[in-house]
Amino acid sequence: MKIRLGFVSNSSSSSYTCDVCNYTTSGMDLGYSEADMMSCVNGHEFCTGHAIDWEMTWEDKKAYFLSIWSITKDGYKKHLVESIDSEEKCDLIVNKLDLNVDYDCYEVPPQVCPLCTFGEVYERDALAYMLKVAGRTEKELLSELRERFESYGEMKKWLKDTKS
Repeated sequence: MKIRLGFVSNSSSSSYTCDVCNYTTSGMDLGYSEADMMSCVNGHEFCTGHAIDWEMTWEDKKAYFLSIWSITKDGYKKHLVESIDSEEKCDLIVNKLDLNVDYDCYEVPPQVCPLCTFGEVYERDALAYMLKVAGRTEKELLSELRERFESYGEMKKWLKDTKS
C-alpha cells in the first residue's frame, strides 16, 4: 500500500504555494484568483497580498497588447509598432481592437511580483546565487552537509540555534 504525504494532484484539483511566505492552498478546480494567489511572467507564485502596487503606463500597454497581437496576427505587428507613437494612438488602437490590457492573476508583469522587483528573495534563487558567489556546486554543498550533520533534523536545529 502506498501512503502519500502532502498534496496529490489529479485533473480537477490544484495546489499553489507562495514563493514568499510558503503558504499553500489547494482545492478542486481552484484557479489563482479563487486561491487569492498570482503568478508572474517568470513563474513565481505569490499571495495577492504580496503583490506590488503598479499602474501600467502607455508604453506598458503598448508592449502588452503587441505581445498578444503578435500571437494571433503576426503579420501586422510591424505596422502596429510603427503606428503607435503616442499615448492617444495606443489608447485608440487598444479600444479599436477591444484588447483587455488589465492583467489577471496569471502571468502578471514582473513589476507586480515581489520577487522580480527584489522586494523579497526566492529561496531557490538565493541558494543558486550564494553557491555561485562561493564558487561551489550543489553537489559539493550536499557532500559537506553529509559530513557535518548526521541528520536533516540536526542541521535544522543547528540553523535555528545559530541564527543571527
